[in-house]
Amino acid sequence: MKRKVVRQGASTLMISIPSDWARKFDIHKGDDLEIIEEERRFFVSTQKELTKKSTEINIDNLEPMVLRTIASLYKAGYDEVKVTFSDPEQVMQVQNSLKNEIAGFEIVEQGKIYCIIKNIEGPLEEGFEPILRRTFILLLTMAEESLEAIRKQDYADLQRLRFLEDSNNRFTTFCRRALSKKGYKDQAKIQFIYHIIDQLEKIADQYKYLFDYLLKEENAKHKLSPETLSYYQNTNKMLRNYYELFYDFDKAKVAEIGKLRKKLVQNVGSMLENANRKDAVVLHYLVLQVQEIFELVEPYLAMVL
Repeated sequence: MKRKVVRQGASTLMISIPSDWARKFDIHKGDDLEIIEEERRFFVSTQKELTKKSTEINIDNLEPMVLRTIASLYKAGYDEVKVTFSDPEQVMQVQNSLKNEIAGFEIVEQGKIYCIIKNIEGPLEEGFEPILRRTFILLLTMAEESLEAIRKQDYADLQRLRFLEDSNNRFTTFCRRALSKKGYKDQAKIQFIYHIIDQLEKIADQYKYLFDYLLKEENAKHKLSPETLSYYQNTNKMLRNYYELFYDFDKAKVAEIGKLRKKLVQNVGSMLENANRKDAVVLHYLVLQVQEIFELVEPYLAMVL
């Protein structure tokens, strides 16, 4: 859109802000806005969140996708959702969804064929960056401590680490909602950080699937080969390298991640040919993980270069 520049007084030049944007963020006379200059451009931003949004969905015949549907509305920034259904027992599907992953939503009103869920967190605090870092640290804990548990065949500890994926879901869900509600420090790059957060959730999922396989009684009896354990360690190394790169850009670290990924992808074929069934399945999960971690690099480079 275009705006005419008008003169106010002897030396002040002014433009109007879009009325839709002002209504969306409840901007009024006297509010403070932040101006960021960037050569020929400048950006106007506000610390206010989006005004509350509400919607309505029907969950009949939606199982097993009730959780994902409600989670998507939470991530999109909705503060109130009316959920309708035909069978009163379906409210349990909603309750389980909220309990498992969406701690900020609670049922505040319930009838026979509907319930209303609301965000009870209040305004989002300035918590995006700390929660994002905690997501990384939690993921590294899953990766590195699971390798030690597998080496020791300590499957009780592996079971403990498996439940960290639930925390990862909550953290990444919070981060995506924060981006929807408050935006990002560089709004032009919001799609890249959103994609990175999506990938962090997928990586945690892959570790969980691997743990579930190893926790099966028939699989727990057999040790993994030293070669597979080494591959696991290098996969984890790739993840830690990315974490360090994310918080401290280094061209050498970018190249190191690329070289390690190439080596791991090239080597897995010959390893699979000679592996027993358990090692082959674990290697399959790990090479998928290598690719998922590598997918984090390009959006990060788009943010920093």
